[in-house]
Amino acid sequence: MSVKQRIFARPPAPGPVEFDERFEAWVASRHADVRRILSDHGAFSSDELTHGAHPAPHHDNPVLRSLPSLDPPRHHELRRLVARVFTPRAVSALRPSIAETARKLLAEGSGEVVDGFASPLTVATLAGLLGISPERGSDFVRWTVTISEFAGANAADPVRQARFHQDLAELRSCLREVVAKPRGGMIPDLAAALDESELFDLVTTLIVMGHETTTRLIYHAVLCLERFPAAPTPGLVEEVLRYLPPVGGTERFTTTRVDVDGVTLPPGARVMTSIRRANRDPVVFAAPDAFDATRDPNPHLSFGTGIHVCLGLRLAATQAAVAIRALREAFPGRWHVPEDGLQATISPVGLDIQRMRLITR
Repeated sequence: MSVKQRIFARPPAPGPVEFDERFEAWVASRHADVRRILSDHGAFSSDELTHGAHPAPHHDNPVLRSLPSLDPPRHHELRRLVARVFTPRAVSALRPSIAETARKLLAEGSGEVVDGFASPLTVATLAGLLGISPERGSDFVRWTVTISEFAGANAADPVRQARFHQDLAELRSCLREVVAKPRGGMIPDLAAALDESELFDLVTTLIVMGHETTTRLIYHAVLCLERFPAAPTPGLVEEVLRYLPPVGGTERFTTTRVDVDGVTLPPGARVMTSIRRANRDPVVFAAPDAFDATRDPNPHLSFGTGIHVCLGLRLAATQAAVAIRALREAFPGRWHVPEDGLQATISPVGLDIQRMRLITR
């Protein structure tokens, strides 16, 4: 089976909650169950360090101590600190600069979507928001990969541990330089409200989540448009999010004994929500396996729901929409991603593309 065949393979149909030995977790895949779990932060906590039944081998990862992994009230306090950067008006104001960066990258590039376009486009936006020099772009990517991969069994690997701590030290040094010599962006305001440890955890989370989610969304949109070239622009990004979500699943931890769809889960249970399977639930979506950019409504769960709904969802969607428009202008013919120009790692929880070359037939 080719890489693209694996990427577009139909996920298993949503079904009852069941235990999966691979994750040592209960897996929920029906839209209603996933929505409930993501919405009920009282029973299903994001805080693995507090509510996980077993010690987390990746407990040093800063992401476990910031926004996506915190419960109220601290979650709400941190979210309010950064929310103003992601309002509709603030995101709309960024659109011209995102479009200009996209045009410049495509004018300089050669069809390499990952290193030549999507990643530097996302990095430029994040760097501007945070007030970090865009010259640290390659470092952004390296930090993101290292921190994202430092989870589960990977955290026990001595080589990964060394790389993780080295990259964290680099990022911490970079952050201290920005605080000492601010150049705009949100970091100075955050530094005034948080101690250094909290600031580091939050900025690390913003870098990792902001870069990873948006770049994956752009890659997935390119693949979908190669496969479905007639898809109209309005509604395209939302359907890509439903059809090939940037993150295949997310996890929660039960705070108490709780019943889900007739299955009783004990306190401290790891619960994996399968976003990709929930986004194909026939109870919610007509013709769920069809790619339909005119789908309305489109209540996909790719950005989550409840208090942890993705803070940067508008920015991610805007960057993807601008990127696709720029790519369509630069590559006006029928798109083709050759198999020898595509390198990807596919796991049960997501898709990570390392290389993608786009050409016009």
